[in-house]
Amino acid sequence: MRGNGWILAAMAAAFVTACATPDDEFGSPGDGYIADTPEIANAADWARAERVVVELAEYSFSPETLRFREGQPYALMLMNSGAKPHRFVAPEFFRAIAAKSLVYADAETSFPPLEAIALEAREAKTLYFVPVLPGDYEVTCDRPFHATLGMFGRILIE
Repeated sequence: MRGNGWILAAMAAAFVTACATPDDEFGSPGDGYIADTPEIANAADWARAERVVVELAEYSFSPETLRFREGQPYALMLMNSGAKPHRFVAPEFFRAIAAKSLVYADAETSFPPLEAIALEAREAKTLYFVPVLPGDYEVTCDRPFHATLGMFGRILIE
């Protein structure tokens, strides 16, 4: 390739590779996470859990702003309706909640110390949690260029 063409080809290859295989990301328990998460999650009345659905697509979250009430249990379903993998990245938010479980199509992780939730194309996962710390938190997709193209939002715990 002549000139800067090889740079563009390398960037395109890196972009495709980076979007190919996302994984959920977990932190270390005790690293700023709610210390009594199991007690809070187990004490919640899950029959009262409010269901909230977020659609991830190219290149957006819908809705862009999520609102949760402190102490109310939630079932947050993340659905990737797009053709590309996406990630729901909100480490400060995940440290402000008591996460009971992250449910996949064929598995479940209990009390996950989350940093990010990854979704392949057409995949859905549900996070069961109780908001603990009120605040205003950012959510983004950290796949290359996704946030730049508009894939970011806010999460409010009131």
